[in-house]
Amino acid sequence: MSSSGDFDKYQGFVQMLVNSGYKVTSKSMRRSGENWKGNCDIEITLAAVDAIRDGNIQWLVLMSNDSDFTELLKYAKHYGVKTAVATVDGATAFELKNEADIYLDLSEVEVFRQRVEG
Repeated sequence: MSSSGDFDKYQGFVQMLVNSGYKVTSKSMRRSGENWKGNCDIEITLAAVDAIRDGNIQWLVLMSNDSDFTELLKYAKHYGVKTAVATVDGATAFELKNEADIYLDLSEVEVFRQRVEG
């Protein structure tokens, strides 16, 4: 994220997901120059694997562009969990899009844009 306005939009988006009943795995971000940085790949993967093994989920919805999560999607599907990848910028790795049962570019969804931008 490049500005405090972007960070505020991010926080609003996360709160909207929590209010809608999603479990959100996140990590505190740190400022690096003008950008915000935070990487929680391991935390996301561990939380997902625990939920999959416990049989607690029917769907794994991943919001990431990172092809590193392709193996997590394969793992989930092996255990009968449906997978979806949702992103906001369309720059998602080909492998990730291909492995997901559903891919959704949220920037193309009007309702999403209205909530985040509005």
